[in-house]
Amino acid sequence: MLSATPAEMHVPSHSERAVTGAATATSWILVFVVLAVQFVRPDGWDSLEFWPLVVGLLIGLPHGALDHLVPTWWLGRRAPVVIWFALAYGAAAAAAFLLFRTFPVAGIAIFLLLSAWHFACGETGFSDLRGGDPTAYAALRRLARAAVVLLLPAAVHPTQVADLITEITNKSFTVTAHLRTGALVFSLAAVFIGIGACLLAGRRLDAVELMLLVVLALSVSPLVAFGVYFGGWHSVRHLARSMLDDPANLPALAQGKWRAPLRRLALDAAGPTAIILVTLGLLWSLSDGWQGFVTTYLALLAGLTVPHMMVVAWADRRRLRRQ
Repeated sequence: MLSATPAEMHVPSHSERAVTGAATATSWILVFVVLAVQFVRPDGWDSLEFWPLVVGLLIGLPHGALDHLVPTWWLGRRAPVVIWFALAYGAAAAAAFLLFRTFPVAGIAIFLLLSAWHFACGETGFSDLRGGDPTAYAALRRLARAAVVLLLPAAVHPTQVADLITEITNKSFTVTAHLRTGALVFSLAAVFIGIGACLLAGRRLDAVELMLLVVLALSVSPLVAFGVYFGGWHSVRHLARSMLDDPANLPALAQGKWRAPLRRLALDAAGPTAIILVTLGLLWSLSDGWQGFVTTYLALLAGLTVPHMMVVAWADRRRLRRQ
């Protein structure tokens, strides 16, 4: 089904327009700041490229720290719900962590594919909340988002990506000319088709955002692009959707009051985020240099990301039914 009928249209409420509008403005501003630095400084981000990556990863931590609350928002705080959710979340995280540590090359490949799907679904979910149509050309829009976030930066900067994978896995990795050409052609074609799908669906803002992300991928290193995207785009928009999902926030947001929802969001995410930060500190102290820390950190990130993706996918299905 390529387009939604009028009966299926979700009309954004005043609260949804306000929250998604604020998240949209925030992500745009941060991307423009990164692009401004790239074009104003003589060497751009070349000597500072790890800063946007590290800051983006740290800023993005809270967006997954609310996962434990998602079932309670819709199923209530019943003990069986909380217990079964915690057990399933922990089992999925442990399995992903062990896979990444045991088979790092395969783990990276699987992790990147799952991340691309997760980012794409998050983008279209936010867009549907902001724009009101939950089904219009969703598959093509997801494909374009996945390509522009992960595949296009890797195709434009293959040497940097290959060097990073080599350092993480301690195995030699190169990107052949044919592989790079194929990735570049595929990603640009996906983006071109995605822009057309956005325009056909009446989503001009989505089309402009795709072009902005293309400019980001072409202008800065993949580390910088991913850092600002993860922390300043994906995470901000996920938090916006989470704020609207929490029933306790809706009365205040309906009255245009932001202080209580933002405070609740910060307090809910503070505990899990603090635990992750302490864990990262311990990993750093126990790691043998930068490579050992990054390898362990990515395994931990993969472990946490897999159940997070599952929670978000479930939440997306709930949202569609609710609309």
